[in-house]
Amino acid sequence: PLKSCDVVFFATPNGIASVQDSITLLPQPPPACQPPAISPINPQSTLEDTVIAIPFTIGDAETPASSLIVMVASSDTVVAPLSGIVVSGLDANRTVTVTPGTNQAGSSIVTITVKDADNNVASDSFTVQVTAAFDAPSLVTTGAPLNYPEASGPVLIDFPQWIDASRN
Repeated sequence: PLKSCDVVFFATPNGIASVQDSITLLPQPPPACQPPAISPINPQSTLEDTVIAIPFTIGDAETPASSLIVMVASSDTVVAPLSGIVVSGLDANRTVTVTPGTNQAGSSIVTITVKDADNNVASDSFTVQVTAAFDAPSLVTTGAPLNYPEASGPVLIDFPQWIDASRN
């Protein structure tokens, strides 16, 4: 059975259409043919290693929001790895949580795509800007404890190796 949004091609026996060979054209596709909707998401910014949660809504004329399929993509999977982009929520109200790559700074375009039961899709893209943050240096020891009695006076300690986590 045809739906009102299906495209139909027809031919007449002599190749010439006549008044008897007519079809009705709808001025616009009916709601069943419309793609799903997704609310726009503004550009986002965060500090490195800082998670951000962004609310958005989805909907569709014929597919319940709980049955819509939501997919994500990232233009830079180092700054915004796919494993760090999680969509949660039920029905129309959703949240996308973006966890930047560890110690990464830069920008990525995140795209959220919504697909309905008729395979119609809608997408929205937004930029995630991750700003570098100062990471204090950390001390790597050889595993031996440093024990000095308090009464022994000033003690010079040689730290053989410093690691600056912001340069890894």
